[in-house]
Amino acid sequence: RLSTRFPFVATLPQPVTERALAGTDTGEAAAPEGTLRGVTVREVREVGDRVRVRAARAGGDEAGGEREWDAAVVVVATGAGGRDLVFRPGAVAVRQYADRYVMADLPTADAAPADVAVVTLAPGGVLESFPLPGGHRRLVAWDGRGEDRAPDEAAARLRRALRERGHGDVDVDDAAVTTFRVRRAVAPALRRGRVFVIGDTAHEVSPIGGQGMNLGLLDAAGLAPLLAQWVRSGVAPDSDLHLWERRRVQSARRAAALAAVNTGLGRPRSAVGDGIRAATLGALLRGPSGHL
Repeated sequence: RLSTRFPFVATLPQPVTERALAGTDTGEAAAPEGTLRGVTVREVREVGDRVRVRAARAGGDEAGGEREWDAAVVVVATGAGGRDLVFRPGAVAVRQYADRYVMADLPTADAAPADVAVVTLAPGGVLESFPLPGGHRRLVAWDGRGEDRAPDEAAARLRRALRERGHGDVDVDDAAVTTFRVRRAVAPALRRGRVFVIGDTAHEVSPIGGQGMNLGLLDAAGLAPLLAQWVRSGVAPDSDLHLWERRRVQSARRAAALAAVNTGLGRPRSAVGDGIRAATLGALLRGPSGHL
């Protein structure tokens, strides 16, 4: 049962999402005016009532020289790679899970209705099958623990996982398969004066649960009108910004906790452990706790 406010789950193939974010889809608006690519930001720091951003072209200073900008406000939305621009080393605790996953977007690979997601908790690990537009489905399978395995064998491992978890032989294009690892990090604060952090810069959660992009979009949607108000009026709406920060940190912590539970549930179990897991979840889902 889904909430009555949002009684659906919206999904898109990864390439479509990336094209939309880059503004390169046919008919879509281009990337925002002034967008610079191939630039590495070296430093973000407050200087009086401004924020100075120092950057260099990729390949070093010789490839284009350093540049600097001053801004009233800066939002760091770089993903985890830019976290050190804002936080001291070690200020944001990062947990690296041992779990690995293999993923592909493929034509319909199971008999489930086109609008139904299926999560299979098998002895060999979780297999998730989510519907996508155009008769495709996103398949995500637990792929082991520890060091990354050979990427050129990922498609074979996904095919084997599908067979072992009851989906029979599925045609998997090698080029369609990707692998990923899981990390968890939640920054204790999202603001330092005139500098803000959002998205994966501020929090990383396990993709098992699908919360990461949603968290980042909610960060941005809540912050944007407050920054617009600040820039127009020249006065920082500090109380509203504090409330935004507190709510977003709480939301990230909840999502990280839920994702950690989902990650743990999706790990392999012995035959006995798998039976206990199935019986426990079955009882929880049938009872009053099912909606929760």
